[in-house]
Amino acid sequence: MKRQILIALALLAAFAALVSGCKPASPAPTATPPAVTTAPPMETLAPATPSPTPVQSGLAGDTKDILAAVNEGANIDFETFDEQITAETCQSYLGLTPEQLSEYAEDAYVSMAAMNVSAHLTALVKCKDAASAAEVKSLVAKGFDSGRWVCVRPDRCLVVEAGSYVFLIASYDEIATALEDAFRALAGDAAGEADVFFEAE
Repeated sequence: MKRQILIALALLAAFAALVSGCKPASPAPTATPPAVTTAPPMETLAPATPSPTPVQSGLAGDTKDILAAVNEGANIDFETFDEQITAETCQSYLGLTPEQLSEYAEDAYVSMAAMNVSAHLTALVKCKDAASAAEVKSLVAKGFDSGRWVCVRPDRCLVVEAGSYVFLIASYDEIATALEDAFRALAGDAAGEADVFFEAE
């Protein structure tokens, strides 16, 4: 009897193993592709427009300070005699009559070599407006005496306007060039064309 029970248990175990082995294999898990995040398209940025360089509006202030700044910019290192131009001195320094100075100018200043043996003079006139400056420029070019030093003469005499200002230069070539450059650096785009009305031969 025991033998029959053991055989029955063995058959039952074999049947159970058979049934268990016949179960379909669980399907392999399907790999889920990684999520791809698509970045939104980048906006096309226009290149930054550089800020325009502000146009210099020209000179401002009194003639004494501006003339000192021009002399400094031109590295004028010799001794000068500087003074206000008046009705009594405008003919000598500018070639203008007192009436012309009164009609067109508000302020005028001169800087010249302290030693009269050096032909060097600069003068700055602040006129009432740009139209007055254009007139003064023309009058100075016609009226200034390049032979005022008698024994010596400058290499070059020129006059240039910038807005309502007129700048006269009578000096040696290198100094005249340095002074004109310094004046233009201060005046910026307001500076006009120079009228060279005298050149030594």
